[in-house]
Amino acid sequence: MLELLDTVTPGDLPSHPNAIAGYVDGRWPSFDAMHALMPSIPCLSIATSALSRAMVLDVEAGDASFMEAAAWLGLMHGFGMARPVLYTSASRIDSGVKYLASLGIHRDRYRVWSAHWTGIPHICGPACGVRGERPGATQYRGAAAGQHYDRSVSSRAWIAAVVDDFDR
Repeated sequence: MLELLDTVTPGDLPSHPNAIAGYVDGRWPSFDAMHALMPSIPCLSIATSALSRAMVLDVEAGDASFMEAAAWLGLMHGFGMARPVLYTSASRIDSGVKYLASLGIHRDRYRVWSAHWTGIPHICGPACGVRGERPGATQYRGAAAGQHYDRSVSSRAWIAAVVDDFDR
């Protein structure tokens, strides 16, 4: 597993992270600055609005809903992405997957990045209440004292697949 850091303040990142993620929209867009600061580090783009083009859609209170995620997935598929990513809390994954399936959008058409702040690096699965296909990444910790970034774990292969899918 490797660590994936996401932030709204790119200058606060450590000098050599494994992978990073930043926002393309919302109150604190950080993706462009982050990618410019560390162009050789894999960088995932996150949208908070279903109207924005990105690798990941943030599906949580104050950002996109699963209803909006359905439209966003269609938009990203139209741009040629085979499996865009939905970021949401572990406790909402199963209901979100069920809702999207009811619209004919099945799990093989998107990836999931879960949020489950246990403080322990892990990829969510049945022990976290997630049934079916496991998420490809899990955010396990928010910003700690003196750090302005959240921590997730994933695999190098999953991150590369997301970036490659978007860059087609």
